[in-house]
Amino acid sequence: MTIVKSLSTQSIAGLVLTLVGVLFCAFRASLVSALLTCIGVAAVLISVLYAVGKRYVVAGLIAATGITTAVLAWVAVKPALAILGVALIGYSVYTLICSIPKIKYLNAIDKTRLLLTPCVFTAVGIMLTVSCAYLLDGLFIAIGILLILQGLAIYILRLIETLH
Repeated sequence: MTIVKSLSTQSIAGLVLTLVGVLFCAFRASLVSALLTCIGVAAVLISVLYAVGKRYVVAGLIAATGITTAVLAWVAVKPALAILGVALIGYSVYTLICSIPKIKYLNAIDKTRLLLTPCVFTAVGIMLTVSCAYLLDGLFIAIGILLILQGLAIYILRLIETLH
């Protein structure tokens, strides 16, 4: 039962990432402020989960990033995108550092997934930080493509895992 639950959760995560990537490609920069507000609110909600798990430093950093992003989304889009980019880069480095001890115990598929996620978040963070508002349409298309690839990779890796 646990394997089926884990498989369905991973499959749904892959499909959701793919869907969000398609939405990024479709809407591009037209809904930047609304999207940044949603990201900020989601970050605050995630920080509550970290606080419940007694990881207060991570919770505080995520909450501060979420609140700043949500507030700046309607006032100043460029700084909000830059802050979100830096936060994504920091999160990907943190994820990579936390996953290093686990790598030697994983199979090739899980190693790929574990290393692919920080790479995608780093690429998105760099794009948000560097190009901010100058190339928003191209940036959102690139982010959409990366999210689609990440979602498909998660979904396909889980599908391969179930076949073996």
